[in-house]
Amino acid sequence: MFIATGSIELVHPDSSGSGGFSLANTPLYGGGMTSVHFTRSGYDYAVFARVGRAPGNGQASDPVFEDGVTVSRDGQHLSTRICDDGGAGLQQDIRWLPRRGGN
Repeated sequence: MFIATGSIELVHPDSSGSGGFSLANTPLYGGGMTSVHFTRSGYDYAVFARVGRAPGNGQASDPVFEDGVTVSRDGQHLSTRICDDGGAGLQQDIRWLPRRGGN
């Protein structure tokens, strides 16, 4: 169930101030993905912006831009929500975030 439009559904960090953000860059076929990760109440969130090309029939394909959020728990993928912004990407400067596990 989602909260009504205009309401804040998730605030991070929570009132305890626990958790932190990390940044990951992942190469993809014909592009790449940048994602910001954090954990809250046992759930792992990744906010991502990606661009890639779908291979097919030896023909060049147009790039696909997509932004969204994935949610997982205990390594199990639970949900992916795609933004309806047309793949505008992450608009803020996020280079200050610590790098996630070796990238």
